[in-house]
Amino acid sequence: MGNIKNRLVELARRAQEMRIVVCRVDEVNRARRTVYCTPIDESAPLPAVNLQANQGGDTGVVVFPKQGSYVIVGVMNTGGAAAVLLTDEVESIEIDVPYQADTDNGGIVLNGGSLGGLVKIEALTEKLNGLVDVVNGLIRNYNAHTHTYSATPTAGTTAIPLDPADSASAFERNDYEDKSIKH
Repeated sequence: MGNIKNRLVELARRAQEMRIVVCRVDEVNRARRTVYCTPIDESAPLPAVNLQANQGGDTGVVVFPKQGSYVIVGVMNTGGAAAVLLTDEVESIEIDVPYQADTDNGGIVLNGGSLGGLVKIEALTEKLNGLVDVVNGLIRNYNAHTHTYSATPTAGTTAIPLDPADSASAFERNDYEDKSIKH
């Protein structure tokens, strides 16, 4: 009796094992978070291969492979579920845990992008240093400025600064916003 039981347990275990298949991605379905792919050994195509563990989920980390790239797919021997385990080229990555980061459309969008782009530090530093130069010029002119006057009610003469300061240019959002990352 124990021998039959052991064989049944072994048979059930083997039915749950996973086989690994290398495939080429034919189509990516972002809404369903699946891919349609064809094994490179020319066996039957694999439709609706999961990109995440919970097929109906909308949170977590999902790697969307590039169409035409190669993926390694784990397929349950029972003929059931299949999931992408690895990919060689990534189209985008979606992260929602509980903050969201998308790498779609050539950039990174954090938490929906409602706050706009990140600061381009070099451009902002140059702009701020330009203002510092103008302010320092005004300070130098102020410190060097003198007035000539007389103690009588007649008008005196005033000396003007010899080195007039340049006007500061206005800040523009494009000077310091990096639109490829939004938060």
